[in-house]
Amino acid sequence: MEQKKKNLGYINWFNWKLEEKELKNQIENYNTLGFLKSLRKLSFALIIFSIIITLIFIAVGSLQTDAFVDVFIWAILAIFVYRGQKWAIIGAIILWTLEKGFQLYGFVEGGNSSTLLLPILWWAIYMDVFWKTYRVEQERKRQITSAEGYVQENQKIEEVKNHKQFCSTCGKEISQLNNFCKYCGNKIIQ
Repeated sequence: MEQKKKNLGYINWFNWKLEEKELKNQIENYNTLGFLKSLRKLSFALIIFSIIITLIFIAVGSLQTDAFVDVFIWAILAIFVYRGQKWAIIGAIILWTLEKGFQLYGFVEGGNSSTLLLPILWWAIYMDVFWKTYRVEQERKRQITSAEGYVQENQKIEEVKNHKQFCSTCGKEISQLNNFCKYCGNKIIQ
């Protein structure tokens, strides 16, 4: 069973759970993973594939030229998905779901029930990759925010440790922790 799951790779149809080990690998090797190993790059590749298919359908006359609007929107999303923008991934998820939903509706209305499975299949393949890509970006953001908080907290501690304070009466350097100057006895105002 485990071997069969591994053979499917990223396309595990309706199980969009990203294993902890894979999530860690995606984050640690974010910029170095190959084009079909990185979920971000794979999402980009799937969008580009859809753009190419749409352009082919426009060229052969199966789609009207107003589909160029779709191509333009998908191209913009592709750029930002490649850059790891969560809003673009969410946009791709929503747009892909709407497109496949409208396709399903069109097939049902047209009485073409023999191809009903096709939009569902394409939707599942893309959504698996899109959702996992979103999870990677979500975790990266969480880790970056957490690391920034850690750095800021350590900077505050260092500032307190390294901050020099001087007595207003005698002018000598004094500890911030004391309430009185140890040289002249002046009360320290903090």
